[in-house]
Formats: sequence, structure tokens, C-alpha cells
Amino acid sequence: MQGWEAEKGERILKRVCLKMFEFSKVTAVQVRLCFLPFLQSWDAALAKTAKAWAKKCKFEHNSYLKVARKVHPTFTPVGENIWTGTATIFSVDAALSDWFNEVSSYDFNTNSCTGMCGHYTQVVWAESYKVGCAIHFCNTVENFPGLFRAAHFVCDYGPAGNYPRKPYKAGEACSGCSNEKCVDKLCENTEREKLLDYTYWYPDWDTQPQPPQPRPPKRPAPQPRPP
Repeated sequence: MQGWEAEKGERILKRVCLKMFEFSKVTAVQVRLCFLPFLQSWDAALAKTAKAWAKKCKFEHNSYLKVARKVHPTFTPVGENIWTGTATIFSVDAALSDWFNEVSSYDFNTNSCTGMCGHYTQVVWAESYKVGCAIHFCNTVENFPGLFRAAHFVCDYGPAGNYPRKPYKAGEACSGCSNEKCVDKLCENTEREKLLDYTYWYPDWDTQPQPPQPRPPKRPAPQPRPP
């Protein structure tokens, strides 16, 4: 897709991702009361970084996640989840469900995993309040032999999660929100969650950055006919 069509697709992806991430955090709160979970909002710079890395069609994490200003103007480091699979079975719902379902391998009491659970802990990480995602369709994916016509879905998070501690504190929902508003058992702060304009920022390692595209002109409003 090009121009305004790509922009429309990104708006749809943004809306679906935010809905699913909010559902995941709320579900985590319901399973185990969470002391301080931040509401998540979209970040255009993280989405640009996710897109730039997804285009490389590599089944590995972004090598710049811990380098200042390489993946975001302010967040360092940045967290990342990647879902790669056959394009025909991909959906945002399926990818996020796969990540969240790793909860079955996670033991909150010991903060340990019996299998893979790092995607889950990043999704529900209490202080990760910004997210940006992108999808790219690859004919082949490096480090993923035998996969063809793949969907390569990347989500980046700020601030990063998955430090050597639990993803959230146990306690009464929203009890750590202080003066912030409690919305669906998540802490809302309009200043923290406001959308920032990163129109002219791109990761400098992106070989094909997409400049801002003009939207199609609006049709003129119909003029009233004389009586």
C-alpha cells in the first residue's frame, strides 16, 4: 500500500492493537490484582521503528534496542515482541493471544517460567505505557528456514519491560495510581498517554523511510441551490 491507503491501514492496526493490549492488561489484573498497571497508548516513533525492523525480514530482535536514540527519541532501552508465521493465519488477535497465552508457563510467585513467557511478561509489564506495532509480509524470513510468504509482526514498547523482577506488583487494583484516574482497573494519566508528533523522526538505520504522505483532497461541500 502507498500514501493515504497505507496511512489508513496503519490507523486500523493501531486501533486493533491498542484494544487487544488493553484487554491483555485488564485480564492480567483480573487474574491477579495488580498494584500499578499503566494504561497503554500508541507511539508513532515506536511504530516507525517496528516497521523499519519488520521490513528487514529477520527472525531476531532489533540490534539497536539498547542504543540511545536509535529506536526512539527518548526511550532507552525499548522492549520488543515478534510474531512470525504463515501470512494466511496471521491476525493481530492471534499474535497477541499467542503472547498472552504464555501466562500458562509463568509462575508469579517465583517469577519464573516453565517454558517461554517473555512475550507475556512484556505485554502485561505495568510500566510499559507506550506501544507501536507494524506488520510486514516477507517472501522468506532470515533465521526461519522453510517459511515462505510470511507475516512478520513486530511490537515495540516503552519503557522496556522484562527486567529481572516481576512484571507488576500484587495488590488491590489501582491502589498505586495515587492521584491518577482508575479506568478499567488501569491507571490513566492524560499527560503520560498523550500522542506526540514524530512526523519527521525516523530511525537513522532505516534504509527505506517513508516520508509523510499528503492525504487525498476532500471533496468540496455541495453548494446550496437557489430557490
